[in-house]
Amino acid sequence: MPGPDPRTGPVPGARPLAGLRAWLGRSPDRAAAAVTALEAAGAEVRLMPLIGFRPVADPAPLARAVDRLSRGDFDWIVFTSVTTVLALERCGAVRAAGLAAVVGAARVAAVGEGTRAALAARGVPVHLVPELQSAVGLLAEWPADGAAVLLPQSSIARPALYEGLLARGCSVEQVSAYDTVDWPAGEDALEESAAAPPAPLDAPEQLAAEPAEGRARAVVLSSPSTARRFLARCAPLPEGLLLAAIGESTAGELAALGRPADAVAAAPTPAGIVQALISAMPGERGAGPAGP
Repeated sequence: MPGPDPRTGPVPGARPLAGLRAWLGRSPDRAAAAVTALEAAGAEVRLMPLIGFRPVADPAPLARAVDRLSRGDFDWIVFTSVTTVLALERCGAVRAAGLAAVVGAARVAAVGEGTRAALAARGVPVHLVPELQSAVGLLAEWPADGAAVLLPQSSIARPALYEGLLARGCSVEQVSAYDTVDWPAGEDALEESAAAPPAPLDAPEQLAAEPAEGRARAVVLSSPSTARRFLARCAPLPEGLLLAAIGESTAGELAALGRPADAVAAAPTPAGIVQALISAMPGERGAGPAGP
C-alpha cells in the first residue's frame, strides 16, 4: 500500500501512528512543527535532545569572512542549516547592519526549507534550494562553476560539500561558524527561541530503563552526531525499538555503528518524518521504502 506524500503527510483525519510512542532527537526550539505533525498522525511524542550548538571559541576567522562578504568578495554564500544563519547573526558586522545588508549582491543557496524560511524572515533572498535537501542535492543542482563561494559550516562538518564545490572549479572559503556540542549547549547556545518545550523531555537513559509494555516505540535521529550520542547512551537498545533516520548521512552513520535504520525520511520535514515512521510501523515494514 503506498504511503503518504512526504511533502504533505498523511490524509487529514487519518491516525496511522496511533499507539506509537516516538522520541524526537531535536532540541525544543526546533521541534514544534514535527511534534505537531506526529501528534496529528496519532503518535505520543516525547523529545530527546542530544546535541546543541554554540559559537566557535575563536570567532575571528568567521568575522573576517563576513567582512569580505560585506565587501562583495564572494559570488555565492551557502547556508547549510538554520544554525549557520544564527551563527552569522552573532558577527559584529551583521549585528550592525543586518544579514540582508551584509549578504548584499551575493547569491544565496540554502539547504532545506527551514533554512530558506529563516533567511526569508531576515529579508535575505534565496536563489537556490535543492530538491534533495542535502550536500549531494546541492551539488547536483549547483549552477555556478568557477564561482567564489563562502561556506560557513559546523566545525565538524563533513568535507563532501567543500570538496564537491572545489571539483566544480569554485574558489571556496570554508570557515567554522559554530560548534556541535552535547545538549544543553549553555547560555550562549545558538537557539531560535526560548519557548517552552512542545513535548515532555526524556534522556536516552530513561528510554533504556522504560518498560515497553507491548507498545510500538521509535526514535527519530536527525544527524550523524545525534546517532552517535544516542547509541552511546542507550546501549543496549531496548528490544523492538525502531530507529528512523533523517537523511542518508544519518542512516549511513547508523549502519557504520552496526545498527541500521528501520526507515529513512525522504525529506527533513515534518511530513517526511511522519512518512518514515509509518513505513517502519509493524505491518508496514516491507511495504515500500520511506525515501527515494
